[in-house]
Amino acid sequence: MLQNIILQSNRHSATIKNSSSFKSIQLVNIFSNKALIGAAPKGLRFTLNDDCNTYDCFSFQRPGELYFNCFEILSQLDGRDTSILLDELTISCEGIEFSASTEINITLAIS
Repeated sequence: MLQNIILQSNRHSATIKNSSSFKSIQLVNIFSNKALIGAAPKGLRFTLNDDCNTYDCFSFQRPGELYFNCFEILSQLDGRDTSILLDELTISCEGIEFSASTEINITLAIS
């Protein structure tokens, strides 16, 4: 299933809950419609939750580009017990200052 999310000045995060566990979450495409402002490293935090644990990974904007790095999220979570089923994903902004017209477009392939 493809999931499209737009983060903007009035929505800095999004949560996806799945009735069954996430088997795969592939970042297909992430881009901003304009260069992001602010001096700090800019990126998105992907937080996966189960009943007892929280796991984080990041996707940073490529320097000088509108695009972010893409990867299979579950493969980025080193050291996690793969028998534990994850069923919630929260995407939040890190170091990003939004102007009124800034949008970050995220496309995920979730199964």
